[in-house]
Amino acid sequence: RFLEADLLRVCRWNQMYHKFVQWKEDHNGDTIVQTTKNSSDDVKKLAKWVQNQRVFYKYYINGDTKHIKQHRITALDNLGFVWNVFEHQWNANFEELKQYYAEKK
Repeated sequence: RFLEADLLRVCRWNQMYHKFVQWKEDHNGDTIVQTTKNSSDDVKKLAKWVQNQRVFYKYYINGDTKHIKQHRITALDNLGFVWNVFEHQWNANFEELKQYYAEKK
């Protein structure tokens, strides 16, 4: 399997990918890395890496494939990576609103 073999190579992207996997495990499956002014440098670096992957994905879907490759997109997709935070949060809030109204009927 190319994907699994590639994720075992020693490179900066893979190191950050594995830190992201650990983040997800440590935060109950949450794939959105949020920082505060008190966040450690490691968390800030991870958040920046995650933000960069979202930017690179936008380039990718617009035809500029030099920043991120399909197998890395697939690896992140397999983790439930959130490519669009605003859309994700809007949908979560909308689902919460629908549940609220369903309970009030």
